[in-house]
Amino acid sequence: MPAIALGEALFILERKTGLYALTEQQLLESIRQDARIEVVGLDEAVLVKTLDCTVIPEMHDRQIVATALLAQEAGVDVAILTRDANITQSGLVDCVW
Repeated sequence: MPAIALGEALFILERKTGLYALTEQQLLESIRQDARIEVVGLDEAVLVKTLDCTVIPEMHDRQIVATALLAQEAGVDVAILTRDANITQSGLVDCVW
């Protein structure tokens, strides 16, 4: 999971208090306990890979897709959980939702 995506989720939970069934701390704990999830930081490799994602206009979306592409290149089975049209229509990575 790209750290930027986790940051966005935490930001939404913070701003929409009571709207969702879990708190920021519950989300963090769920992620920590799920062995399938690794939070991946933004680094130079991700930034360089964003240059392959120019079909996606938004910077943060490019970083999310670039992180997924790097994971794929490392042999990880990856899909992005999103309804974001820019990501889903890019065809760069499998999407679920």
